[in-house]
Amino acid sequence: MACRFLNVSISGYHDWATRPSSVRAVADDSKTQLASAVFEWIEGFCNSRRRHSALDYLSPADYEALHTTAEIAA
Repeated sequence: MACRFLNVSISGYHDWATRPSSVRAVADDSKTQLASAVFEWIEGFCNSRRRHSALDYLSPADYEALHTTAEIAA
C-alpha cells in the first residue's frame, strides 16, 4: 500500500486527498481557463487560412512557413 511506502497513516492520506483546493490552485485553474478561452477566441477570429494584403496575399501560416524556411536556409 502506498501509505506504508510513504510512511503516512491512512487517515492522514485521506485528510490530504479530500482537502479543499488552495487559493493558489483555484487562481491557477482560472488563469488556465482564461488562457484557453483567449486562445480559442483568437484562433476563431483570426483565421490562419485567410489571405492578408500586408503579407502579399499569403495566409499567415504560409507566410510564417516561407520566412521560417528562409531563415533556416540562411
